[in-house]
Amino acid sequence: MTELEKEVPKKYDFAIIGGGLGGLIVAQILSKEGKSVVVLEKNKHLGGVIQGFKRHGVTFDTGAHYIGGFEPGQNLYQYFKYLEIHDKLVLESLSKDGFDRFHFAQSGKTYSYGQGYENFVEILSQDFPEHRAAIQKYVDEIRKVGEYYHLYSLKPVDQLEQRLNFDHIYKSVKAFMDEITTDPELRRVLLASNLVYAGDEEVTPWYIHALILNSYIQSSHRFVGGASQMALQLALRIRERGNDVITKAEVIGFNFGEGRNIQSVQLQDGTQVFADNFISNMHPSTTMKMIPPDRIRKTFRERILNMKNTYSIFSVYLVLKPDSFPNLDHNLYFFREDKIWNLHQDIKQWPPAFMMLTQTAKPNEKYASGITSICPMNYEWVKKWESSNLKNRPQEYYEFKEEMLQRYLDVLESYYPGLRDNIVHAEANTPLTYYHYTHTPEGSLYGIIHDSNDPLRTHIAPATKIPNLSLVGQNIDVHGVLGVTVGSFMAAGLHLNLENLIDQVRNA
Repeated sequence: MTELEKEVPKKYDFAIIGGGLGGLIVAQILSKEGKSVVVLEKNKHLGGVIQGFKRHGVTFDTGAHYIGGFEPGQNLYQYFKYLEIHDKLVLESLSKDGFDRFHFAQSGKTYSYGQGYENFVEILSQDFPEHRAAIQKYVDEIRKVGEYYHLYSLKPVDQLEQRLNFDHIYKSVKAFMDEITTDPELRRVLLASNLVYAGDEEVTPWYIHALILNSYIQSSHRFVGGASQMALQLALRIRERGNDVITKAEVIGFNFGEGRNIQSVQLQDGTQVFADNFISNMHPSTTMKMIPPDRIRKTFRERILNMKNTYSIFSVYLVLKPDSFPNLDHNLYFFREDKIWNLHQDIKQWPPAFMMLTQTAKPNEKYASGITSICPMNYEWVKKWESSNLKNRPQEYYEFKEEMLQRYLDVLESYYPGLRDNIVHAEANTPLTYYHYTHTPEGSLYGIIHDSNDPLRTHIAPATKIPNLSLVGQNIDVHGVLGVTVGSFMAAGLHLNLENLIDQVRNA
């Protein structure tokens, strides 16, 4: 008898496949509402893209580098208050007058985003005084989008629309900006944070940009001690109610009963876990591959399997000498040239840009203990090594990785001269590393690409064509911590009264 067989009862109300943020949030919602739940996670550690790691005592994040909307009364804060983890997390606020800063090396200019709608306009208008009206219009428009969807605004549903607005989903980021300004520099600055949604200006629907940026403008915080604390706290709450969160429990298939419903999931060790309902936090294409072809409509299956995914990243993690580098109160976006889109395409000019933040063990420290920095990278550059073992890849791969790391450090040092002298330990992850730990196709940073040219085909709802199987995670609705949280409530709402849930969130 396996350890799992000793722990799980014969049958649950819900089995959640994958212990990423989405899976844990939906499990906590269902657990709070009196359902019996088990979370089955393939890896040793929970969290998926938010799992972290330590080097020389410094905790680094692989994802969720900062969050928005986390002041009391704001959307993410209220969601986390309902989830009973809002006061368990250690965070620090980023600069009110520059939570994101954008440096363009060609011009030598640096621009800042301020927190708060009025402050955002005021800060950028100092650099673009003749375009103050355009900046105000930009803020007004993205604020309208945030208020339009009741799961983001937390307003009663009868006060606003629930449906996706066709003007939102069929309009690209570029088309939206064409209505705001023709000034090339202002456009670059207003769209330079597209790395947080792996965007393409002619493809990404502008409502995705709007929902994400609206949240960050409301307020911006970063985790101290790692974003994985969200996963750990959610798991604690779920277990406190007598439910199960089990790691090293890899689901390899679904077992169907006589009808159309799934009866159980099959684990790698041969164990079956039975439930009335199943929610997959895996990538939708991975989920589809586990379903026998005769159990789901061919057109639906092929649509999911043929969707394109966002690009991957190369990540750099630096452990610093004590008291050698300031703890930055902002995220830095650095661009070697004026180009801000499709930064993963040219290997000869790589890295063209980076996003960087500092790490500390305690909030508001004067000096940083580490640095995390990321840059888009094309999976095709490492694809030839994908069948190799994580711990024993070919020497050619390690040489490629080291060359990219040294190139990266050169660019970092161009902005921070002498940085190399302050490094105790330097480490890098490629798209292959990201793929191994997150199990997203080709190490995709944010999963499936939402396409404004074909929005209905590239939009995935939580419900599937199998009656007792639904989906959750960054591919549902919008990615990022807030988007995944909203998508988790949408998934839970298939089984509970969603409006009642949102009332509880609003009044938490």
